[in-house]
Amino acid sequence: MKQLFDREEIQETNKLFVVGTDTGVGKTLVSRTFARLLVNQGMNVRVVKPLESGCETKDGKLYAEDAEALREAAKLSDNVEVCRYKGERPVTPAEALGDKAPTLDEIQLLLEHVEAEESDFVLAEGAGGLMVPYGKDGLLIELLAALQWPVLLVGRSSLGTINHVLLSLLALEKYQIPVFGVVLNRHQEALAPDEAKNPYWITQYEDVRPFIFPYIKPEQQQDTEVLAALVESRAPSFCDAVYSLIPDEEDDEDVEETEETKDQTVAENKNAEEVTEEKKEDATSEESASAEPTPEDESDDSKEGADLQKKGPETKKE
Repeated sequence: MKQLFDREEIQETNKLFVVGTDTGVGKTLVSRTFARLLVNQGMNVRVVKPLESGCETKDGKLYAEDAEALREAAKLSDNVEVCRYKGERPVTPAEALGDKAPTLDEIQLLLEHVEAEESDFVLAEGAGGLMVPYGKDGLLIELLAALQWPVLLVGRSSLGTINHVLLSLLALEKYQIPVFGVVLNRHQEALAPDEAKNPYWITQYEDVRPFIFPYIKPEQQQDTEVLAALVESRAPSFCDAVYSLIPDEEDDEDVEETEETKDQTVAENKNAEEVTEEKKEDATSEESASAEPTPEDESDDSKEGADLQKKGPETKKE
């Protein structure tokens, strides 16, 4: 399994898709934190959750709770579309949307349009696990394979997660989907005996080191600023991974210097070409001038005869 933890490679893509080993593992909690940490560092983060099921009706419209939580975390205005396809029943998206379910191509087109918008980073969130019927004609993992966005896999930290994480990584590897990392989300305050060694066993079979997302009390999860601050103090490794996606000012200066150097090189090459052309023209003129016949020009035979006449007959010495 290739872990896409190359900061330059991730910075070039500027996008990430958060997926889960199952439903209810904490994808939205992790995504909210991820987005706010970047926003607090001055990044313009565009969040998107293409499909959401289990939506309640408010004011006669379906309300996508998870998508709205992502909007708040990224500090986006209300006129920005975060979730386009909403289903009422708490079932897989394709089932919840029924005849209104989009195709995978339509979802991909939506995400590509979001990617084309002006933002520093795009953070997308899936629904359920990797193998859920996502669009009317395919699974979520098939969409991920077509997109080729790096994914962040979120799973529980409790019993059963080794199996769920390894199966999910195996599926991602089969579809050749790049993996940014794995997050194990703690759902209870006290560390259970089965939780302590789960990260260790995952690393024994896959080349990835899971990040531990700390337990945060439900009342503390409501305020995204409080949530981000608590995670920052309790999970430095996870936060370092998030911050590694922020371009350094030095990198920006290097880019500016590179562009400046390119411009300078182009100008120098242009000047050199102009000088070369001038030299060629001068050389051509000289050749043309030397090639023109003059009254003084004579054949080789004439020159030899003239020389003999000047010298006269040779005197034989005895």
